[in-house]
Amino acid sequence: MAKVEFFNVSYFEKGEMLLNDISVAIESGDLFMVKTQSSKEGRAFLRLCCELVSPQSGEVQVLSDEKLSLGTNIIPFIDDLTVSQVLSLPLLARGYSKTLIESRIKEIIRYFSIEGTLLKQVKDLSKTQKALLGVCKAVIGEPNIVVLDKFSSYLEHDVAVVVMAYLHEISVDHEVTVIMVENDSRLHPFAAKIMHLENGEMKDLVGEGVDLQKLMPFLKI
Repeated sequence: MAKVEFFNVSYFEKGEMLLNDISVAIESGDLFMVKTQSSKEGRAFLRLCCELVSPQSGEVQVLSDEKLSLGTNIIPFIDDLTVSQVLSLPLLARGYSKTLIESRIKEIIRYFSIEGTLLKQVKDLSKTQKALLGVCKAVIGEPNIVVLDKFSSYLEHDVAVVVMAYLHEISVDHEVTVIMVENDSRLHPFAAKIMHLENGEMKDLVGEGVDLQKLMPFLKI
């Protein structure tokens, strides 16, 4: 179980205000979406959640009942690594055995339909394959927090729905906290909460849980 809390957080980069006085609580098991037209704002929010940067004012607290583990797609790939190597690294860091690593990789690439890429280098992948690999890398180590930058723009809608169904499942069944930037309103029914950022400020925060009536058509496919 893990949660992230922002207390009056302001964040600047190169003199540009990206987040201004943001206060929000992301609870354990939330699937929390950030809607923003600014990629800089969204990425700044995610980087703060990952504790890759610190705010100029306010405080970000990342709390966990167990040893904190985090998976994300916002750290760039090393282009010369193979897909197998990329997916092995989070598992090695978690202490998985060789047998478990092979089993987990086989399971995750089958789910996201990228079996044919295992021995390819990252630089040889399509944009769609890279987007799916980013999601796989974020979730494969079974972390208690998953942080994802926009990926759906590189995917066909039905494939994006498959990804969202997986994220919904781990958030509900395993209380994984999922934090992601997503502007595609067709995917918003998956979110427990949606925060709208505009010009660095929180304009709206909606949702106290997944709307099951809106979500059911997705889960039947």
